[in-house]
Amino acid sequence: MKYSELVYERPDFEKVAAEIADATARLKNAATKEEFFAAIKEVDEIKRKLAHAVFILGTGYYHDASDEKMAEEFQYVNSKDEGLDKSEFNNAILNSPFRKDFIEKYGDFSIKKLEAENKLKSAGIEEMMREQELIVEYQRIKPMLDYEFRGEKISVGKLSVLEESTDRETRIEARNASCKAFVDKKDEIAGILDELIKLRDTYAKKNGFENFLDYINAKKGSFTYGQKEINEFCELVKKELLPVVVAVRQRLKKELGLKEYSIQDSGIMPENKTINIDYDYKEAYNRAQKMFDDVAPEFGNYLREMNENEYLDLAPSPGKSSGFAFTIYDALSRMPFIFANTESTPDDINNIVHEFGHCLQHYYSEDNLDLMDLGEMPQDLMEIPSKFNELLLHNYAELFFGEKADYYRERHLIVFLTEIVTFCLFAEAENYLYTHVDASYEERVAAIEKIKEEYNQGYDVKTTKYSKDGIWILDNMLIFAMPGYGISYSFGNLASIYLASIYNSNKEEGLALYKKVCSLGGSYDYFSGMELVGMVPAFDERAVKAAKEYFIEALKLEN
Repeated sequence: MKYSELVYERPDFEKVAAEIADATARLKNAATKEEFFAAIKEVDEIKRKLAHAVFILGTGYYHDASDEKMAEEFQYVNSKDEGLDKSEFNNAILNSPFRKDFIEKYGDFSIKKLEAENKLKSAGIEEMMREQELIVEYQRIKPMLDYEFRGEKISVGKLSVLEESTDRETRIEARNASCKAFVDKKDEIAGILDELIKLRDTYAKKNGFENFLDYINAKKGSFTYGQKEINEFCELVKKELLPVVVAVRQRLKKELGLKEYSIQDSGIMPENKTINIDYDYKEAYNRAQKMFDDVAPEFGNYLREMNENEYLDLAPSPGKSSGFAFTIYDALSRMPFIFANTESTPDDINNIVHEFGHCLQHYYSEDNLDLMDLGEMPQDLMEIPSKFNELLLHNYAELFFGEKADYYRERHLIVFLTEIVTFCLFAEAENYLYTHVDASYEERVAAIEKIKEEYNQGYDVKTTKYSKDGIWILDNMLIFAMPGYGISYSFGNLASIYLASIYNSNKEEGLALYKKVCSLGGSYDYFSGMELVGMVPAFDERAVKAAKEYFIEALKLEN
């Protein structure tokens, strides 16, 4: 069925709860293994129908965040969905005489996830429901802000293009315009953040966790490590990779001919290396189709099927949320949906290719695992397929960027390297936020600016006009909507470097390994999943040092 033919119906949450309760009773009374798994599949179908409704709402809402009725409905359904109690169903599996059969079919990690879900939601449901409302409230802010550039109101998408201008005054003025729009709403956004931090701390403690950091690590399936190990990883990254980032910043300063290299110059390449895309999102898709047809027939066929069924929303629109792309999975049709607000930039190409990695992960996990809850990887594995796709794009850069292909590869490698370091900054910032719950907004800004100072080595000017207003916090989707997620990108980048090296040495072997990674789904935790595919985890010093050597060689830096 095509996306345009889908019809939204508001879920009847009382009916859903009753249906889950009925199936749970049959699960408890199952006399045979067949009856046991039949009841589980019944609940799976109930969950898929509910997820389908959320999918239709979510795609519609992100397509036009200015639609107030859609936003209200999305906020309502997300909140009710978060409050749905599945603990009895989980307990029925955990206490069943067929528990061993469940483990044999779906893996030991699946049991740990059920146990964790019960612990994560034993209390604090009202706070979790309110959290979902606040997240939607924050997500509506960015596309609805008034962005004024040189006396003219423009969309956030157009402004983001100006922020990448090779003309220094233009990009700084554009970035200041973006910052000002957020700062004008500072009190409202800071209020949302304060309530979110306190809500998360409250429900974490109600569920028996010391703080929200411990809670979120358990929620993302990190049962064998916690914030202590993440902090140690960040120190290792600062020791090994931050000096490489500093060397890149110093080289860019020289190439840009700047006397002072500012944080506002980050991400800017010299004018002769600037890439201008002269085609629209439709042509971007066509070229991506050629790329994946060449990589593997099944990859190309899957992307083509998504396009034919209208599961790609790539067109630019002022009402769309901008500055990021993502994949939403329709659990009922078993089809992923890619969302992006394109403005004909190199980042648009990267986003499309990146998101298709998430699609392929669902494709192979669904083929390997038949339960919706097991189709999605733990966060620390989730970004490996998508980040590998970004490196795979290097092999097809000429297809997208022509004679500027080498410049794209260089720019992307710089971003790829910087991400590993930057998401450690995210982890340290969140460490402060959730261990200083009662701090004022001003105290939060001051603490995070101090953390940023260490990561901003290599800049002569380390702050911006709006740093003291906390712009890094205000315009930061991950802090508000996806706490604890950032560090998973660092892990994904490190693993994808290894995976790309295998692929580039032997395409057949690399593809087999890639498909194996995608097939893991939610049946393995980070460590066991990495071990199964023959990779070392990011915490291993060898992974960080190997990445260091990779970037030094690829970017032609002095060791």
